[in-house]
Amino acid sequence: MLQFTTYSAASLVGKSIRNVFTPETAQWIEQAIEQSAPTARGLLITQNGAKIDITCEITREEQSIRFTYAERVEIPKSVLSEEWSLMSKVVSHDLREPLRKILLYIDMIRGNTQNVITPDSRMLLQVTNDLSYQAMQLLDAIQLYISFAHATRRTLRPVNLNEVLNKSWHKVQEENGLSSQILTATKLPVVWGHSDTLQALFYQLLDNAVKFSSPERPLQIAIETSETEQNMVQIRVQDNGLGFDPAYQTDVFQLFKQLNRNTAGCGAGLAISQKIVESHRGNIQAQTQIGEGTTITLTLPEASKVQLN
Repeated sequence: MLQFTTYSAASLVGKSIRNVFTPETAQWIEQAIEQSAPTARGLLITQNGAKIDITCEITREEQSIRFTYAERVEIPKSVLSEEWSLMSKVVSHDLREPLRKILLYIDMIRGNTQNVITPDSRMLLQVTNDLSYQAMQLLDAIQLYISFAHATRRTLRPVNLNEVLNKSWHKVQEENGLSSQILTATKLPVVWGHSDTLQALFYQLLDNAVKFSSPERPLQIAIETSETEQNMVQIRVQDNGLGFDPAYQTDVFQLFKQLNRNTAGCGAGLAISQKIVESHRGNIQAQTQIGEGTTITLTLPEASKVQLN
């Protein structure tokens, strides 16, 4: 089992198969237990990314079921995975370092009292400074997108979305100087997820609502929830901001797709949000009208009381 999953013995003790394997793999294991067939074949995919095509012999004893593997084929990591890792390295260091030095040199030039800087040169330095910061923001967005688009599978646990929302909103409040009256939310459910990742998701959605607020009225954000079939839950994040043309409801999830170049941001928030939701095996949609605001609907796997027990 340790060879299959690449976990240590200590980290496996006391865990359910749902903590070790992805929901799809856990499901076929449970089905194999319920059925009376002497063998079972399926793909083991662990939460940390290991993949094994396995054939098992199943022996049912009085109070236990024994799985003995008859054949296994380890599936190597794809070349694409290595390319993503290389791209992440290039973004995180190779491209960021020249920009960091440009910003440093600009500050050194400005701080040197012996330099005679004309008004035109000062303006060019400011433009260079602003463009460098803009490029740095783009690199941050690309790195974040890559981390969620092709990340090692995280162990999913029950996560209280009320706590996640509070942390995310507190961060948005601090960055934008907002009051707590702007956000209203019903009691949110407990879902299967990764706490830090879901916090990043709600931060992106709330930050987007702030960036695209309407100058004609005070910003209001409302969050509601409802249950759906198959142990899924819907969460709606609704604002009264600028909105956008409904014809672009799917385009807004494309990376760096900015419908309005005059607004803040680089067009990565909803693309990152989509990758986070997909990593939790959920989905995300946008409904909007120009001048009337936007509603983002998330569907995430709910942690039921039975599963929590």
